[in-house]
Amino acid sequence: NFGFDFRSLAIDKQVQRTGKGDRNVLSTYYDLFTAYQSKDSTYRLFFNVARNNMRVDEYGGVKVSDEDNRPAYFVKDRVPFLTEAESRDLRLNIHLFHQYEIGSALQVYHKFDRKSQVNTFIDDSTKVPKGYYDYDEVDSSKVHDETKFTTIRNEVGVKGNLSKLFYNGYYALRNYDMAYQYIDTDTLPIATKGTEHYLGGRMELQLDSIFLLSGWAEILDNGNFRIEGALKSKWLEVTLKENKYNAGFIQQAYRGAHDVWSNDFSPISVTQLNGYLHYRSQNFHVAPGLTFTRLSNYVFFKEDLSLVPQKVLPVQAKGSNIIFSPEVKLSVTFSNITLRGNVILNSLIENSEDAIRLPDVFANGQISYANIFVHGNFDIQVGFDVHWQSDYNAMGYDVPTQQFYTQNRFRSPAFPIVDAFFNAKIIRGRIFVKYNNLVQAFTKDGYFPTPRYPGQSNVVDFGFDWSFFD
Repeated sequence: NFGFDFRSLAIDKQVQRTGKGDRNVLSTYYDLFTAYQSKDSTYRLFFNVARNNMRVDEYGGVKVSDEDNRPAYFVKDRVPFLTEAESRDLRLNIHLFHQYEIGSALQVYHKFDRKSQVNTFIDDSTKVPKGYYDYDEVDSSKVHDETKFTTIRNEVGVKGNLSKLFYNGYYALRNYDMAYQYIDTDTLPIATKGTEHYLGGRMELQLDSIFLLSGWAEILDNGNFRIEGALKSKWLEVTLKENKYNAGFIQQAYRGAHDVWSNDFSPISVTQLNGYLHYRSQNFHVAPGLTFTRLSNYVFFKEDLSLVPQKVLPVQAKGSNIIFSPEVKLSVTFSNITLRGNVILNSLIENSEDAIRLPDVFANGQISYANIFVHGNFDIQVGFDVHWQSDYNAMGYDVPTQQFYTQNRFRSPAFPIVDAFFNAKIIRGRIFVKYNNLVQAFTKDGYFPTPRYPGQSNVVDFGFDWSFFD
């Protein structure tokens, strides 16, 4: 068999919009896929190609004379800093999986993945307000920064089921290539092209239909590794993750129109423990839980106003960052009405370099009505989503590199975001309509996901999908 998917996003501007069709975001995604198996099902093959191209107008935030004058960010005639800046992201993935089954206890397989990502930033320097960028590295009136990252991974392994145990062992070979437009890679302290070797294994054990125990371990030839384990049951859910990995290429080295750096950071270590207790009945579900996260040698982008000339650079925390986050999930259903809620309390036990920025309280809620009509062919759901978080210093946004950084100049205030929605499924088609940020329609005030960038205004979103098969 074979098939394809196509998805398009067309999002109008909300800052200095000239009219309908004046897009802030345009995205086109499509994939082609096929599957084949022999008549006796001993050989199976799956193949797909996926391409996604996204273009975003980078407006650089809203220009106001006083950054603390919050109402000025939400007036109708607000003015952006940038008018010609644009970022593009093009990704192409090719995936092949095929296996030969010797028996239920043993299958041999091969998996191939090729992934490429091209990131581009374009701007006209002659139309940028003086002082918006803190530094000019590449002297050009027409900015065109570009990086390309390509990986090819081949994995061979065995897997199978032994009674209640599923097992999988594999070896993988991964080639990577990071290409910078303005950097001679021979001068860097890191390798931008090379080959990695992985050994890994997975397992899953079903214990008397009560507990499900699973694990995954993978080690890289340079000593980095990933270990994950999970225990799930009707009443308990626990996951443990331990990772050691290198900083990303953009954190290690970069050169563009307004940025340049070269680093040789130590590997980063992460330990995360997450657990929930569950109580379920026919109409009620409550799940108290907690997440404990510890980061060592964490790498992040930081704004330092004392630096000259570049103010935003990647840095590595010298100590540890420890986050303790208890939470509770709740769901209540009566008749066709459902109430859902989730509250997370964040506590930074240790925060080296003040690298982690989180609101103290994070809450989501929903009330909805759902029903099925016309002999099961017409499903509807209607209701409200609510999100609220306490005020905090949200991460700033660096336009040329599309990276977020810690900052202390702008505090994002608490604000309730309320969305009204309607979803419907008619045979094989689905539609949705959502009115975003209902509160702003009455208060003329809004929220800030990142400094100087007002959040989504009160606006209607709609969409649909249709499956063309019988």
